[in-house]
Amino acid sequence: MAAGPAFGVPAFGAFAFGLAALAATLVAPVSASAQAARDLTVVTKPERPRPRPEAGGGGGSGVSGPVTVSLVPSGSPVIRIGDPIRFKVVSTHAGFGHVYVMSASGRVQLWAENLRLQAGVPVDLPRRGLAIVAAPPAGDETVLFVATRKRFQGFLGGSTTANPAELQITRDSLLPTLQGKLGVFPREHWGFAQLVIRVTE
Repeated sequence: MAAGPAFGVPAFGAFAFGLAALAATLVAPVSASAQAARDLTVVTKPERPRPRPEAGGGGGSGVSGPVTVSLVPSGSPVIRIGDPIRFKVVSTHAGFGHVYVMSASGRVQLWAENLRLQAGVPVDLPRRGLAIVAAPPAGDETVLFVATRKRFQGFLGGSTTANPAELQITRDSLLPTLQGKLGVFPREHWGFAQLVIRVTE
């Protein structure tokens, strides 16, 4: 299931409108019992690292027009507990990629920030040498992918990481926080996509 850019017009106000609509669908109140039943966690397990050349690109790509992105699962968007969670991301412009995950219970994770991207070159996530598998209980994971032309201050002060970490913010505050942080860039200098991966028993 591919998820194209959520916001296709080069105006930050349009992003705020689209973000509000997205937030309305993603942050609806969840009862305590529903949270307990639908929370989804991930565990990491090491794999033998394989050498991989780092993608180039930084502040510019030589490609005109706004940044548009794609986020697709590597396989079915419905997986079972114990299966690996993998997906591909791609941007029309060289720059940096950032991935965040929201669980149904409100937990928020950062899976990557400031990964180098080449224009039009798909990137597999998680990176080689790291496996992320779905752990019980079953539920939905909402994956958010943002690509920026320039390095993003994000939640780690602009550093690069591909190691999952839990963020000390709520599901409700993730989207407004991203909106504020992305406000330093012109709207055409970043793109956004989302994907829901369902984990079953």
